[in-house]
Amino acid sequence: MKKTAKILTIFALALFLGTLLTGCRSTTGENNVLHGTVEVTEVDLNTKIPGRVLKVLVEEGDTVKQGQVVAKLDDKDLLAKEKQLKAQVSAARAAWEQAKLAYQIKSQVNQETLAKAKAQAEVMAKTLKRMEQLYAEGAIPEQKLDEIKAQAEAARANAASAEAALLEAPVAKAQAEAAQAKYEQAKAALEELRVNLEETEIKSPVKGTVTEVLVEEGELVSTGLPLVTVTVDSENWVNLKVPETKLKFFKEGQEIPVTVTAFPDRKFTGKVVNISKKPNFATSRATNDRGEKDIITYNVKIEINSPDLRPGMSVDITLPQEQGE
Repeated sequence: MKKTAKILTIFALALFLGTLLTGCRSTTGENNVLHGTVEVTEVDLNTKIPGRVLKVLVEEGDTVKQGQVVAKLDDKDLLAKEKQLKAQVSAARAAWEQAKLAYQIKSQVNQETLAKAKAQAEVMAKTLKRMEQLYAEGAIPEQKLDEIKAQAEAARANAASAEAALLEAPVAKAQAEAAQAKYEQAKAALEELRVNLEETEIKSPVKGTVTEVLVEEGELVSTGLPLVTVTVDSENWVNLKVPETKLKFFKEGQEIPVTVTAFPDRKFTGKVVNISKKPNFATSRATNDRGEKDIITYNVKIEINSPDLRPGMSVDITLPQEQGE
């Protein structure tokens, strides 16, 4: 009986030690495996203008190209407004051309021109007086006097017109500038409307897969509301929270093997594109009476960029065994 009890005791001790050693190996192995999940670029296609959804041209799961129209808003009201604004632009342009021409005419008159016009008017006024005296003496016929009167009146009117033009030129310039501003304003309003017309076609800025359709045909939507979500299939990555003690295994630009749980028989390769300079914990602090501390972790972004991966898939990265482990 004593011999049997001794054998059982030895067996139990061996079993305990075996379990302990197995557990230690499992823990060590687990410490060399970092876990993460696949993340992807998702683009929400928003509307920049309010309106009614006329057509939804895609369904969930559809592949779309960059620039492809995925939805269409009703543009009937905008088209009517466009005709109105075109008419306003035409009228504003005509008014500007007229004001510009008036300023060009008035701006041609300067002080020298005015002086010449006044001098000519004075000469003709003196000539008229002499002709009137000669006519009274019977030296010239009435027809000749009438001609001189007409010439003197024209010279006087020309001088008055030149003086008025010189005074009105600054006003004409201001009127031309105001007319031009109204024309530019009308053009800008038309251009803005045409941009809004383009926005009635909701286009995908990226190539990818439609993962969510958030509206239905006939639905009223407001500015900024997402209509469709597109996932970029060729862009995916994993963000690892790497303990400071393991950070030495990572360098930017490094290619490392990646295991994806959903594809146990396949090997993927990732590339380290960023190692955060800022830790996830600002300080280390004692967590128990023995003085053990939290281990600071850093975010390491690893690009995989495989079209087969989907968001949320589990990813494992096994680090090299260190000596003594």
